Amino acid sequence: MNINVSIERLVLDGLPVGSVQGHVIAAAMEAELTRLLTIEGLAASASRAESHLPAGHIHLIPDGSPRSVGRQIGDAVYHVLNQSKQTTTNQKANTP
Repeated sequence: MNINVSIERLVLDGLPVGSVQGHVIAAAMEAELTRLLTIEGLAASASRAESHLPAGHIHLIPDGSPRSVGRQIGDAVYHVLNQSKQTTTNQKANTP
């Protein structure tokens, strides 16, 4: 099975990070997402193409390292990607 994930831009609203920290966060997110996809794969119904994919809220610990933040983001993105398309469609329809 081949899985292709392309993330053009990662927006970190409300997170004051510099360019160096941003690169560390992005690398840690990529590593965590790769790890989860390699170990757990995706549900067969998870095939999708999205122009925008919110990963939800992530509760950061005070003084968390950029690597820790990146791993949390990777985990959140994985769980959103692994949802079925039907579930995502229903959630969008039920959003006020």
